[in-house]
Amino acid sequence: MESIKFIRGKGMADQIWRQRSFYRFENFNVSDLCKVYLSLYPKSIITSRKNHYDSFIKQFKNERIKDLNTSSIGQWFNEIRMRGNLSERTLAQVRSQLSPFFKWLVTEEILKANPLLNIKFKRNVLPKRQRCILSEGEIKKILDLAQEFDKNTLYPFLYAVIQTGARRSEIMKLKWEHVDLTLGFILFKDTKNGTDRKIRMPKRLQELIANKPKTSKYVFPNSKNQILGRSCLQRTVLRFKARYPIGLDWRLHDFRHSYANNFLKKGGEMYELQAMLGHKSIQMTVDLYGNLKSHDIRSRTPYDF
Repeated sequence: MESIKFIRGKGMADQIWRQRSFYRFENFNVSDLCKVYLSLYPKSIITSRKNHYDSFIKQFKNERIKDLNTSSIGQWFNEIRMRGNLSERTLAQVRSQLSPFFKWLVTEEILKANPLLNIKFKRNVLPKRQRCILSEGEIKKILDLAQEFDKNTLYPFLYAVIQTGARRSEIMKLKWEHVDLTLGFILFKDTKNGTDRKIRMPKRLQELIANKPKTSKYVFPNSKNQILGRSCLQRTVLRFKARYPIGLDWRLHDFRHSYANNFLKKGGEMYELQAMLGHKSIQMTVDLYGNLKSHDIRSRTPYDF
């Protein structure tokens, strides 16, 4: 089987692509053609959900592109649906993520037809678990109780999640070397979409971090000054919720949803939210948070009179 593993960097990919009439690209495998595509279009949304992209490559990396069909891709969708208990909405987003790659294959006449065309998912369906969107008052109450419950570990961690809208894993992995207290920036390294993200800290979060003792390389470590593990954090949250029930079944990721919802309600722009949450495409942000109602938006006027 032919291979293009010798491609190194965009320049070489461009050179090969200009000479593509000398190659039978339909015999290349999926993984190699994905490399070519990303060399030509490095900002493509195909890698926006890194875990699903990696799963796609793992499944089809050795399969010739001309042998890829609707049936095999549909089977892969069913597998990730069952493995991750994914909703129709999420599967539709994964399909949209892969769509530009397959459109490119058809445009360049590597494939005669797009195998994704006959794979359909419903976008306008409710999530399997309803989001728990917390109001500003509810979030403030949770923070006050968390400070009473565990002011050294849980409270600062929750405060950082709430004030940044960051993913739980991003706060867990945050190191002191990636915090700039002078300029007020946080750098999240190797995020879910495969890129780094730099955000400006709110003033009070900056003050909280500045007052934290540097007992670990992590900004928000556990009681042993090691990385705060997911299971340890989850157990702590469950104990906290059991001691201080507020009548809402919230989870840590709901603070990210609440951040987005409350940001938009106060007149924030969708493209600003995309940058702060670290979505690779504006479409993902719109899909997740574009259903806000007009009456939820705080009244705004361009006039000063």
